[in-house]
Amino acid sequence: MRYLMGVDGGGSKTYTVITDEYGNKVGEGLSGRGNHQVEGIQFAMKNIKESIDIALATAGLQYEDISFTQFWTRRS
Repeated sequence: MRYLMGVDGGGSKTYTVITDEYGNKVGEGLSGRGNHQVEGIQFAMKNIKESIDIALATAGLQYEDISFTQFWTRRS
């Protein structure tokens, strides 16, 4: 099975979703701001990692199970 992950790091929150190869959502994670232009790179990276880790945990997956990841950051 292949798993895909999308990470939206915005100015107000970071949302990560993981789907299987058929588009079924298997995990998701929510954390604080993920846009480096708002709070700085260290703060953004901490929130992005937290959101990813939550999504992986809810899906019962590890980093190495993900076949493809798409990142998007923007201001809110």
